[in-house]
Amino acid sequence: MSLQVLCLGDSLPYGFAMPRAQIWTALCAAQVGADFCNLAVNGNTTGGMLAALPGALAAQAPDAVFLMGGTNDILYGGDLPGAKANMGAMLHLAVAAGATPLIGLPIPPHQPVRADWAALFPADAPALLADYLDWLRQFAAAFHIPVVDFAGEFLRRAARRGLAPAACYLDDGLHPSSSGHQVMAGIAADALMRLEHRR
Repeated sequence: MSLQVLCLGDSLPYGFAMPRAQIWTALCAAQVGADFCNLAVNGNTTGGMLAALPGALAAQAPDAVFLMGGTNDILYGGDLPGAKANMGAMLHLAVAAGATPLIGLPIPPHQPVRADWAALFPADAPALLADYLDWLRQFAAAFHIPVVDFAGEFLRRAARRGLAPAACYLDDGLHPSSSGHQVMAGIAADALMRLEHRR
């Protein structure tokens, strides 16, 4: 029986502006033979994810829960404490439901970021996002939660494929292109294969 993965998050796991067959979750599912139930939503926050998670756990009974969010909490209003609290709650809810949680660390922005969107970001957004990523890594280590490290691996793996950073992003500088989704799929596939070996 294939691994059943519930995916909650924002535009990065949803696959903003991409055909459904080309998003990284679909590509990863094909690579490892997993079944993804992708409930990510463009623009979602961790509060929206937390509201959806209990019902999704009851309906899907997944083996694993992939969670990647919090960037919008910070970009919309600098809510770093809320992002941390909601993510921590969701990870413990997944464990309580008998599923293995996985934390997705989002890809870094690529400059220039779309100007009208960048104008909405708090001035301290880069520092808050760096703090949030550090906290997620510490939380994952403390509770032995697997991490899908798009933040650290995305540009390294793209370079190994001979891809320039710009080729991996849409023009907005925030979301991956088709090539970027292929890179993300490989990172996620490796993480899921490690998870399968632990089962």
